[in-house]
Amino acid sequence: MLQSAYADNSNRVYNTALNAYSRFACNLPEVHNTLSTIEDLSLFIAYLSINKFSSNTIITYTCAICQDLKFRTGLDLGQHFIIKRIIKSVKKTSTCDLRLPITRSILHKLTQATLHVCRSQYEAMLFSSIFNLAFHGLFRISELVATQQARGSILRFNHVCITGNRHNRTLTIKLAKSKTDQLSHSCNVSLREQTCDNIVTCPIVTMEHYLRARPSAFGSFYVHADGRAVTASQCNHVLQSCLKFAGVAYVSRYSSHSFRIGGCTSLARMGVSEEELKLAGRWRSDTYKKYVRRSTVIPRIY
Repeated sequence: MLQSAYADNSNRVYNTALNAYSRFACNLPEVHNTLSTIEDLSLFIAYLSINKFSSNTIITYTCAICQDLKFRTGLDLGQHFIIKRIIKSVKKTSTCDLRLPITRSILHKLTQATLHVCRSQYEAMLFSSIFNLAFHGLFRISELVATQQARGSILRFNHVCITGNRHNRTLTIKLAKSKTDQLSHSCNVSLREQTCDNIVTCPIVTMEHYLRARPSAFGSFYVHADGRAVTASQCNHVLQSCLKFAGVAYVSRYSSHSFRIGGCTSLARMGVSEEELKLAGRWRSDTYKKYVRRSTVIPRIY
C-alpha cells in the first residue's frame, strides 16, 4: 500500500537511488550497507557530487533513501540540520538548465519543416499537431503520446473536443492523468483559436487537419497511418530532424520539453500573471519559474 501511494515513475526512480547507494556502500567499508546514520547520508551526497551528478538527481536520490529509512525506522534524516546545509550547498553549486525554449518563430519553422522531413503528408500533419498542441497547451510530451514508463495515461480520442463557430472556436483537451495528478482527478485544458497571422501554428487548425486524415483507430489519440501509437522517442527524433532542416542553431539543446519551456516563456513575455501561468501549466508551486527564460541570449557552455 505504501508503494502504491507513489507514481510508477517515482518508484522506479527511488529504486534506482537505492541501487546507487548499495553500489556506493559496497566500495566504502566505512558506511553501512543500508543507510542508517548522518555520516552515511553525508558521504553518499558527497560521492554523488564528486561524480558530477546533477543537483536535481542528488536531491531526488537523497529524498529516496531518506524515505526508505523513514519507512524502516521512522527517522527522517532529510530534516537534519547538516543534511539541509549540504543540500543547500548542492543547490548553490548547481549548473543552470541549458535546455532552450521553442519560440513562436521556431515553432513556425518546425511546422513548415514537417512537410520536408516526414515521410508523408499525413505524418507531417500528425507531428505538426503534436508540436503546436505541446507549445500552446504547455504539455509534457508524456501527456500526449506513449512513453516506455506510461503507456496507459496518454491522450485518448474521446479526450479531444473542438467547439464554437468558425474563427471563434475552442479546443478542449481532457488531461486524465499527469505528473502532478497521480490520483487521476483529471482537468480540462482549453485553447482559443489563433488570429489569421498565426494560422500556420494555430493548434485548432493543425488539429483539424490531423483529424480529417486520422484513421479510425481506437486507443491513443495520436496514431500513425497504420494505427500504431506515436511514441515520445519518435517525437524527439522528428523534432531534431525538423530543427536541423530549419537551420536552428544549438539543436542538441532542444528536446520535447522545450515546447513546455517555450510556451511558458512566451506567456511570461506577454505579461501573463504568475497565477495565470501556474494555471496554464498546471503547476501547484513556483516551479514554473524554472521554465521562464528571461533572456534571449544563449548562455555559453564551458
